[in-house]
Amino acid sequence: MKKDLQNLFERNYFLHKNQALNNIVASDLKRIIETVKSRIPDCVIVLGGSLAYGEGKYLKTGEDLAVLSDYDLFVIVPSLYKTILALTSKQIKNLLSKQSLSNSLELVFVWEGVLSLNLTTVAGDILVGKERGEKILNHLSIPESANNLKRAFKFLLRGISETENQGKFLRKSIIQAFQVLLLLSAKKENSGYEVWKNFYSLRYDLQAAENYREYLGNHTCELLKQVLTEELTGGSVRQKPGFEEFSLIKVFLKKLYLDCAPGFKINDYIRYLTFNIKGRKLPDPFFNSTKNYFNAAYLLLMSVEGVNRFDEGKLHEAEIILAKLTGYECKSESSEIRFKNLVEQLFCYDETYIHKVKLDASKSVEP
Repeated sequence: MKKDLQNLFERNYFLHKNQALNNIVASDLKRIIETVKSRIPDCVIVLGGSLAYGEGKYLKTGEDLAVLSDYDLFVIVPSLYKTILALTSKQIKNLLSKQSLSNSLELVFVWEGVLSLNLTTVAGDILVGKERGEKILNHLSIPESANNLKRAFKFLLRGISETENQGKFLRKSIIQAFQVLLLLSAKKENSGYEVWKNFYSLRYDLQAAENYREYLGNHTCELLKQVLTEELTGGSVRQKPGFEEFSLIKVFLKKLYLDCAPGFKINDYIRYLTFNIKGRKLPDPFFNSTKNYFNAAYLLLMSVEGVNRFDEGKLHEAEIILAKLTGYECKSESSEIRFKNLVEQLFCYDETYIHKVKLDASKSVEP
């Protein structure tokens, strides 16, 4: 493991190389790895997210430097028992909270058996346990596009409900939607891990965008390329997205949704059970949570007819489905407020994780 830890300091984690920040990230990762390995010595640790692809971002204010990209780490555990222990262990959280990390951390604990059953996926750069990790990752099936499609729906809906952050959410939505398209194409070609792991790189996406111009249409393709370029350069948005950009992404998402036709997913069903049990509600054991989630998200999206204009019929249908999915019931309020509340509930539901540990760098965890 010593060699693995030394290699951390030889990597570049940022779009614009900065050795001082590379050292900060490497030091943080070293402390995280040592903490996790002290409790789960036989695990494989994979770095995901922008830092894995050398696309991390940082902010420079005078002489001060700050890492903007969070730490996304997958911890692959051979034993189901050890996975459950890791997820329920406050000790790991407390040990990590004492490390004074420079940014927020998300640990995703994954049992190897779940990967072999294709119930979840992992993509990124192996930090520890390279030989075993490569064997595991190279046997992974192409990820289901449903997860990216869900995120694309969520971000687009959030862009309408939170106008002050519209640009950020619309940009996230079209990127996630394009990754759905890449995954669908890879599925047809039966591509291996060494190909599809690159789909989560913005640089790769920008290079690939032109190949899908016919599917996207000229306007959507140009919007996608503009968004990816701005994300990579870290520049400000040249033009604040408006309803025209929303409409382009909406049409793109609708087309993907019909082509994708997502079916029942067991991980969604587990989320449905977890959400309702945590809320002390009795879940329906025969409920197709995946189908109903997408139906609700689709109806919410289709209900948007203009700026603060909504189709009441579709909005009401979405309310009924969300009530079954989450138990949430809207009050008699304006269409705009009901729409915002329903989108918020959709986000709240989708943030129900059973295999993730989140640690905010600015907060400590009580013993």
